Amino acid sequence: DSNGGAADIRDAYAKYNFGNGMKLRAGQFKTGMVREELVSDSAQLLVERSQTNSAFSWGRSQGLGIEGTQDNFKWMVDFTDGPSTDNTEYDSASEADFGIVGRVEFLAMGKDFDAVRQFSSWTSTADTTGLVGASLGYASGGDTGAGAGPTTDGTILQLSVDTQWGGDGWNAFGAFHFRSTDDTTTTFDDMGVVVQGGYFFRENLEGFARLDSIIPDSNDPVNDDAFTTLAGGVNYYIVPNSQASKFTAQLNYYLDNTGANSLI
Repeated sequence: DSNGGAADIRDAYAKYNFGNGMKLRAGQFKTGMVREELVSDSAQLLVERSQTNSAFSWGRSQGLGIEGTQDNFKWMVDFTDGPSTDNTEYDSASEADFGIVGRVEFLAMGKDFDAVRQFSSWTSTADTTGLVGASLGYASGGDTGAGAGPTTDGTILQLSVDTQWGGDGWNAFGAFHFRSTDDTTTTFDDMGVVVQGGYFFRENLEGFARLDSIIPDSNDPVNDDAFTTLAGGVNYYIVPNSQASKFTAQLNYYLDNTGANSLI
């Protein structure tokens, strides 16, 4: 749908398992910049990820990544060709010269990371699970290029922190993003916030709500306004305790002019 209905490549990578929780991957994949983006499409709480995620996610890139998991601690480092550069040539003008993303996750409560692979938490879940994570990303451009010209000059530095909790039929998630962009003429800092939660009223009926906001810098050369979205609704699971099939009814309310922010 994002390519006019034409087929394209999303994920294409090879992974090698060294053992002891250490893995290496190479190809095209999602970087570890934003937690909400890393949760699978089929495991989201709402119909779609937030507008804030769309503005701050680094999407898919091509590169090399290494990750490790030890007990209640997980980390990953990705060296790529910059934010959202899937299906691009290595010397494309739309890329960065390089991008690097590091992420750490700490399981503050719970037995393993499988419990936070989705946002919902079933009523059959006996234990409370809590995750705290942080990501730091840096990208620089201006030198690499061929016939299309050099990559866009400037740098991006982004920090994202998040936390996800769930227990017996309830779940909560929050994230904060800070991005500083230097385009060689000015520096501007954009921020984003996401807060969401859900609760099972019955074994197969879940209510949810979310608030997310994009807060651009007043120095932003595009003169963007803040953009805030309220969303709420219910999920009805055909099979209890399973994401295999469900119906969702959701209402979005935009507190701001949808045409006044170029980040969405």
